[in-house]
Amino acid sequence: MLLLRYALAEAVAGSAGGAAKTIATYPFDLATTRRECGLEAFAPLNEEINNWRDCYFRGLLTSLILVIPYALIFHFAYVLGASNIKSQIKKDLIGSAIGSLAASVVGVPSECAKKRIQLGATPRSALSGGISLFDGYLALLLRNVPYNSMNFGTFSLISRLVPNLPSAFAGAIAGLCTAAVTHPLDVILTRIQTSRLSTTRQRPSSLLQVALSLDFPSLFRGLFVRLLSYAPASLIFFSVFDPVRSVFYTALCLH
Repeated sequence: MLLLRYALAEAVAGSAGGAAKTIATYPFDLATTRRECGLEAFAPLNEEINNWRDCYFRGLLTSLILVIPYALIFHFAYVLGASNIKSQIKKDLIGSAIGSLAASVVGVPSECAKKRIQLGATPRSALSGGISLFDGYLALLLRNVPYNSMNFGTFSLISRLVPNLPSAFAGAIAGLCTAAVTHPLDVILTRIQTSRLSTTRQRPSSLLQVALSLDFPSLFRGLFVRLLSYAPASLIFFSVFDPVRSVFYTALCLH
């Protein structure tokens, strides 16, 4: 019962932090997706998709709705999977990996739908993609498992090495480092998940095929915009996550 209360506090804090960072940095996320596909970041996609909401916030509402189930699964799996680990850094590394694997059942279709909407699909068509919503499953695992492990692990390490550093800034540094390392996989994932939007409606290529089809500069297309997004995203996430978690720890008598 105590463990479930810890999991609940983490899940609520994760949902709040995830929603806050999604709203605050969404234009950069949209720009990253479009740059990874070789499009202009904020240019109108066509004559019908040309207002400022579509240029900067297309798909935001869908992303916000899907943040909550992802955070719930991730943080419950994180707490329950790493409950017997004493070291906080090891707990963050292993727990985040377990959480990423468990939440992938929601994370893959969420990511796929979001990116298709960002590139012009309607929410209804994007969310009714059936099995195609799981395109890029392996690529997402290869990106998210190390990303979340490194992000939470680096955050804990920095917080331990520099105890007086505000958690938000430790989170920003962690986000910047992990975004740079995992960017090529993000490019590959985007190409796989949005390939069905092409005029030929082609089936997505495998992770290896996409990787081999891209030259080195293409693997880092959109990196600058992604870094502009992930540093503040991590800063915002941890600046919300930590105080909300503390409030729920107190409310649930977990301190």
